[in-house]
Amino acid sequence: MDIDHFKTVNDTRGHLGGDAVLKDVAKVMSGAVRSNDVVARWGGEELLALAKGCDVHMAMQLAEKMRELIATHSFVWSGETFNVTASFGVAQLAANENVADLFARADQALYAAKAGGRNRVERAA
Repeated sequence: MDIDHFKTVNDTRGHLGGDAVLKDVAKVMSGAVRSNDVVARWGGEELLALAKGCDVHMAMQLAEKMRELIATHSFVWSGETFNVTASFGVAQLAANENVADLFARADQALYAAKAGGRNRVERAA
């Protein structure tokens, strides 16, 4: 998952404001997953959710739920309320696939979501 136009958040609200948004997004995502799932910052403005035992259809539904929750969440920084959106790439670990390949496929799907207009969920090939 990648927050859409995150550079604009940093440019208009500063890096502390951007960090606050990242923390809020992580809380929103964590509230949408099961207790045994993991939400973590992957780098920059990217976060990931690992949902053990989810097939790709369930993972797509989860990503769509998180996307919608983020888009409708009111973020507040320095007395200003605003919204952000996020794009998601979803992949399921394939037989005989390593984690690096899984993350690469999810990242390709994420770039497809961004290229497709952002604030979307795309499934990896």
